[in-house]
Order: sequence, then structure tokens, then C-alpha cells
Amino acid sequence: MLHQRAKMAWMKDGDQCSRIFFRKVAKRWASKRVFQITDGDGQVHTDMPAVINEFVTYYQTLLGGTRRNRALDLRHLRPWARHVLSEDESLALLAPVSLEEVKLVVFDIDECKEPGPDGFSAGFFKAAWSVIGGEVTKAILDFFENGKLLKQVNSTLISLIPKVNNPTVVAEYRPILCCNVLYKELFASLNQQRLPPRCALKVDLRKAYDTVEWDFLDAVLRLFGCPERFIAWIVECVTTPSFSVCLNGAPHGFFRGARGLQQGDPMSPYLFVLVMEVLSLLIRQIIEQDGGFSYHWKCEGIQLFQLGFADDLLLFSKADLPSVQVFKRALTIFADMSGLHVNIHKSHLILSPSVGPLRDNLLATLDFQEGHLPLRYLGVPLLATRLSIADCQPILLKIDNRIKGWDGVVLSFAGRVQLIKSVLSALQIYWAMAFILPKHVIKEIEKRLRTFLWKGNNAVGHAKVSWQQVCRPISEGGLGIRNLQAKNLGLMCRHLWRIIMHDRASIWVDWIYHYRLREYSVWTISGRSGSWGWRKLIRLREAIRPFLCYHIGMGDSFSLWHDPWHEGGPLILQFPL
Repeated sequence: MLHQRAKMAWMKDGDQCSRIFFRKVAKRWASKRVFQITDGDGQVHTDMPAVINEFVTYYQTLLGGTRRNRALDLRHLRPWARHVLSEDESLALLAPVSLEEVKLVVFDIDECKEPGPDGFSAGFFKAAWSVIGGEVTKAILDFFENGKLLKQVNSTLISLIPKVNNPTVVAEYRPILCCNVLYKELFASLNQQRLPPRCALKVDLRKAYDTVEWDFLDAVLRLFGCPERFIAWIVECVTTPSFSVCLNGAPHGFFRGARGLQQGDPMSPYLFVLVMEVLSLLIRQIIEQDGGFSYHWKCEGIQLFQLGFADDLLLFSKADLPSVQVFKRALTIFADMSGLHVNIHKSHLILSPSVGPLRDNLLATLDFQEGHLPLRYLGVPLLATRLSIADCQPILLKIDNRIKGWDGVVLSFAGRVQLIKSVLSALQIYWAMAFILPKHVIKEIEKRLRTFLWKGNNAVGHAKVSWQQVCRPISEGGLGIRNLQAKNLGLMCRHLWRIIMHDRASIWVDWIYHYRLREYSVWTISGRSGSWGWRKLIRLREAIRPFLCYHIGMGDSFSLWHDPWHEGGPLILQFPL
């Protein structure tokens, strides 16, 4: 009886702003509190002052300390830079900031973004703009005029998110500071014995954002031709933060930073891209000056040796000592200048089977672990074969864990529908943008969604309507839940569209034209060769062909013979040679 009454109370008040709801929230919040921590000597601390001291000391050592103040000059790398700011571009960076721009930026911030140490979110500033807008605008314009930032403005809370279940040491918490497709093609051939020896380096940079030296960042901005005043603005924002560690909902400690980029700062990703560009320039400089480097056999045509997203880095070359030594030398020089050191325990060297007896020498040169496919990169597997259901287990496991964390039986039907639309259906989107997911994987995901929709966490019960009907729009009698397979194919069609539009600014599209299409068109090339991903992608062309209509312009990105500008299709198919 009590169980039934509790269930009825939750169905009535669980989805509302009620006492029952907030008791549930408080229970979940209590489960995320930190009550003990293990220090570097293996001693377990349970008293809160010692736990707090361990966290504060760790981040004070990482982010604080003594600031390096070297006179670095990177302008010798300019000959290898693809773009340095022109005089007009430099002047554009110094253009006056208007009142309208300040308001536009403030109102463009998501209202739900976590507030800073003062507790005021973007929603507060928007709601009270008529009262405080003038003062906020004045303070921002004063910074651009005088180049000085009030220290209190750059105070930052370090929020902690566990990297693993039941973390025991500080390093197992991820600090959050509150204020591509080409690799699949390259790895598809890595396991083939008959091809030339080749290798790939998966490089992990230790605490990348947190360890960038500020004097190096200053030199990087000068390398790319940024004006002095603009550099002064950037340096003032980057070098004035102070930190407190948010532990169990309260701030602890207070220390000045001496290095690093704040991960919550919207400017940081752009600055980090410039920092990593220096590594690319160093490698290019060493390649041209030493002359011993050999490109990966599928990269020489476009002189590609590096792919990266933020601090996730892949390097490619022929598997020989001179080429690997180029990477080793560049990474060593880069670490000394930037403060970004390679984490050898998380970095891997992936070698093709044709490397032979040279394998041990290559591993010893880099001191990396040997990696074997499949490896995970940017959250998805690097594969040399087709994607299997075993490779997709992380998606299924993530969905299962989310469902287990919800009291599905006592959630209202409308609540379960909303969770499927906004949470569960979105968990596989990232994978769906990189792979055409196998049909049995889609079916497994839909099976879990269907069970949660009709039964919650309970295995008893039957579906009342077919899943095809559920996935129809609300206007057609469905629930508006997306068809996962159609969504997957639609996302993958974006890649075909970029090829059709000759988006050669994309490294991947440039590589496809150089090594896959060559003198052929995407409409006429055979889909029987290449990697599994490429073969699956090229089959989608028939699905999008009826929706395309070519309008002939200058003709520089158009093939009269191969492209389907005529209503009958490509001329080469109508009049085969």
C-alpha cells in the first residue's frame, strides 16, 4: 500500500516544482559530494579540511606557481605559415566596439550557462538590461580603451566533474572553469600488408589547456601578425585570472594563475588553435630543412602529416626512423617552448603489418606504447574494417545507463516522450555524423527507446502503437520522435554535399578529390573500392540525386561530361564511350 501511494504521489508531483521533486534532486546532489580523497602517497583523507587542502594544492600547483617570462621570438617560422595577418586585417582587429555590439554579444549568451563566482547568470543580465545595461557597456568599453581588467572580473570557480565512476584521487576529476572524417580513410589502409610501411601517432598532451605558457602565447600572437594593442587586450584577459576550487557546492582557496587557458572562456579555443599551429609550422620547418622525412603514401599529394582537434592530435608518416625522428624532435622543441608536454602513457604509435623488424626501433625512439586498431579518437573508434555492433557498444551502454538513472516506471508518459526526444535520441547523433550506423545497431537503439516509452524501467507490458507510427510528426498522428536511420543518412549526406560543392577548403574534401575521385566525378566513380565508410557513403548519391539541379556558371568546378546537369543524368552514362 505504501509503495502504491508513493508511486501515485510521484506521478502527481514528480514532474512538477514540488517538495517531492526537490527531495529527489537533493538526494542526487548528495550522491555527488566528495567525502574522501587519496593523496600522492596513497594515504586516504576523510576529514574535510584535508580533502579540501588536497584539491586546492593540486590545482594551485597545476595552474599557479611562478610565471615564466622569456623573450620568445617565433617569427623565424613565418616562411612556413600559410597566413599572416595583413595590414588591413590587423586594423580590423582594432576597430572600435559599438554599444550595439556589446548588447548583441550579451544577449547571444545562453541563459542556462553556469554563472560565475558572483552567481549572476546571463539570464539575469538580459532581464535587468534596462537597469544595468549602461554600466555593463561602460565597463566593457573602458577595457577596450584602457586595456586594463578589474581583477575581480576574472575570478574563476573550478568545478569538478568525475572522469570515472567512484573517483579516488584528484586527477580523476575533470576541472571545468566556469566563466572530421579523413582519419577513417587513412586508417582503413593501415592494416593492409601489401602496402608500403606506414605509421600513425596518436598524441595525448598532458593537461593541454591548463599548461600553455603565457609568454609563448604572446610570441604566437606576434608570429601571426596581431597588432600590439590587440595582443595587450588578449594578454590582459589571459594573465589576470584567480581561482577557487568549488567542492561540495562551496568555494575553497584563492590563488593567482601563472599559466594556462581557461576552458570556460569562449576565446580559449581560438587561442589554442593558434598555439597548435606552431607545432605544425615546426614540423614543416624540420621537414624542409632536414630532408629525411617521408610522407604517408596517401598523404604526399597534399603534403598532409597532421590532423588535430584541440589537444587531440594525429600524426602520419612513412614508418621509418628519419620520419619518426622529425616528429620526436618537433614535439620536444614544442614542449620546451609552449609547456605542452606529451603524455607518453596515453600516446600510441600505430604501425602497419609491413613494418617488420623496424617496429622495436620506432617504439624506442618515441617511447610510446604500441597501439592497435580499433582505437578511440574524439569519442569514436578508429577502424580498419567495417563498423560492428561490438564497436557500437559504448552508445548502447550510454543509453542503458541513462535509462537506469531515471525512475522510468513512475515518470509520466509525457515525461518519457520528452526524455526520448531531448536526451536519448541525441546520444547517438555524434556517431551518426561520423558513420553510417549498421541497421542492427539502429534496431538495438530503437528497441531501448521503445521499451522505455511504453514500459519505463519495467520489462512487463506491450507496445500500444507501432514504432513507425510513433516516429511520425505530431501533425500526422505520431509523437514526433525522430526516425534514427533517416536522421543518420541525412547527416551523412552532408559529407556528399561538401564533395559535390567542391569545398576544397576542407582537408577531407581536398583529400577525396586527390586520392579517391582523381579525374572522375562523384556521380560516376565506382563504389566498389576504398574503405567501408567510403563505399557506404558513395551509395547515398542515388538518394540525393533527384533533389539536385545544376545551374552552369563559370564551369571551373563543373564537369560537362560527368555531372548530372541534364535531365537524363550524366552524359557519360547516356553516351558511354
